[in-house]
Amino acid sequence: MVGLLEAINTYNLPAVYLKRDEQAIQRLSYAQAKSLINNYIDPSKMVYVVVGDAKTQLAGLKDLGLEKPVILQNR
Repeated sequence: MVGLLEAINTYNLPAVYLKRDEQAIQRLSYAQAKSLINNYIDPSKMVYVVVGDAKTQLAGLKDLGLEKPVILQNR
């Protein structure tokens, strides 16, 4: 909630901007959403962050066909 209020203040957004954007998103058809995704999102340039137990999550990540994951140890 604090982040939302900070964004409204920082970018001088109207208080109802979130509701307005929500309504616009709800009006999108599947085809429109897919077109936007295809135009603006390049999965090969994305970084995925997975948090969890590697013992239970690592096998599932391999099945996704992504690059080899970098495993960070607890500090």
